[in-house]
Amino acid sequence: MIAIENAACPDYITEKFWRPLIMGVIPIYFGSPTIKDWEPNNKSAIFVNDFQNPQALVEYLNKLADNKKLYNSYRQHKLNRRNPISNKKLLHNLVTRQYHIGDSSPGASLFEKFECAVCYHVINTARNVKADLRHYNCPLEPVYAKMEGQKIPQNVADWRAAMEVGQCQAKVLDEFFRRDIGFNDAEFDAELNRRIEGNNCSNSSNT
Repeated sequence: MIAIENAACPDYITEKFWRPLIMGVIPIYFGSPTIKDWEPNNKSAIFVNDFQNPQALVEYLNKLADNKKLYNSYRQHKLNRRNPISNKKLLHNLVTRQYHIGDSSPGASLFEKFECAVCYHVINTARNVKADLRHYNCPLEPVYAKMEGQKIPQNVADWRAAMEVGQCQAKVLDEFFRRDIGFNDAEFDAELNRRIEGNNCSNSSNT
């Protein structure tokens, strides 16, 4: 199954990668440069960047289609019931995280749990930690698979606009936290819109 992310950012890994794995098919993946840190085993997906050109990828896919043993070697997370996941980092995070997809018990919303985890981290640890380029470092310039020609995607302007809005949201949130300002959704949106309309997302708020 072709699995191409909307952006090529470290640790930006979405359902495009996980759903094929859950279904038991092999993702043909392009996206996060850190994806191999999170695959269940050291051979759970086919990565576009591992091939020099489209022809090499096509030849390997044809080989895979004709070789059941080779195909199933990518599906050990489904076929190996005793030890389905060998990636210790992935196992650790699956076991220790406080939120899980599919948990329908009261108060177990994935998004609510994730928000709580973020708040806990901010309150208890983030005051002593500074973000750097390892934290969700999404490039404004488009990222291409090595085998592609350098064509500008049709949606590159939309991607840059969304990225700039996200950066502005982060600045507003950071300033509210640093100034210990309480806010609700409407107040946050009002400040965000004020900055965007005034083209001053990089400036400090006067509110």
